[in-house]
Parts: sequence; C-alpha cells; structure tokens
Amino acid sequence: MEASLVAVKAPFLVFRALAEGKGDDPTEGRAVAKAVASTASEIAKQLSTLVRLRGQVLLPPAYAILPATHYKERNQLYPRTLRISLDMVSGLAVGAEVVILQQGKLMAKGRVVEVDLGSSLVALEEVLSGAQIRSGDEVCVVFLPQRPAKLPLPLAKEREYKRVEHDFAWALLLAGIGVAIWGK
Repeated sequence: MEASLVAVKAPFLVFRALAEGKGDDPTEGRAVAKAVASTASEIAKQLSTLVRLRGQVLLPPAYAILPATHYKERNQLYPRTLRISLDMVSGLAVGAEVVILQQGKLMAKGRVVEVDLGSSLVALEEVLSGAQIRSGDEVCVVFLPQRPAKLPLPLAKEREYKRVEHDFAWALLLAGIGVAIWGK
C-alpha cells in the first residue's frame, strides 16, 4: 500500500510512504483485514515521522566514493553528494528520499546512500539549474523506506570486520596445525 501526504503550505512538498502488511489469520477475509490494518498503521507512523524529519546541509556538494560493503560489490562513485545533519539516531535509513530547500524554495532532490552516527550522505539526483546549495540549507525527508535496503555503513563495516576476524582466526589455526605437523 502506498500513500501520499501533500503539504498545503509553501513549500508544497509531497511526502510518500510505502508499507507492506501481512495477515496470518487462517480465514482469508480476516487475513486481508489484518494486513490492511497493519499496513495502514505503518503508513500513518511513517508519514507522521516524515513531517518532523528535518535537518540541515552540513557540507555542500562534492564527489564521494563509498567503499564496497561486500566482496562482490564494487566501490561506488557519486558525482554530487551532500553531508546532512540527519543520522541513524533520528531514524534516517539508506534509500530515503530528501529535498533541499533554500528559504522555502526547492533546490534539489536526492537519495540517502550512507547513514552514520551524527550525519548522513545524500547523492543528489536532481538539482534546479542555477541552484547554489550551501551549508545550512534545510533538508526535508519526503520518503522513508519501511526497511533499509542495506545495513547503515557503520553496521555493515562492523559485520565485515567480524567476518575478517573469523577468517583470520581460522587462518591462524591452520597455520598452527601446519607448523605442528611439519615442525617435528
């Protein structure tokens, strides 16, 4: 289910929410009713969060390279990114859509590509011609995914480090066994 909330005061923003609900009642009619009710509740929660989720541009547009979080992925180059004040503590998630406002006027649109503690990185997708985005410009979140597409970067890195530690421990164990066997 998808819903939109349109702001009637300037700036005229459209807040979107998308949610998926499940019903587990064996009676089909009740299952659908439960799924719709849980989805409507999730959408209401998302929209009420979106309206309040506002921050500021911390660093103006620049190039950014995000390191791959998994071995099969490649590093990702983003030609225009912003560092914003919203973070994982405020509820921001990778994949969220934001707009950049300057004195109430829409300047740019973008998507969150990295969420950290203290700030997040937004890849700009659309910038109005002649727009000069500066530190201090207002950031409004207009879409927040129900579930993050990937783990926020600090958590993804932590998981990678744990995996590397695990692999390193196995390598040490095998090296120890090899030394014990051939060392005699």
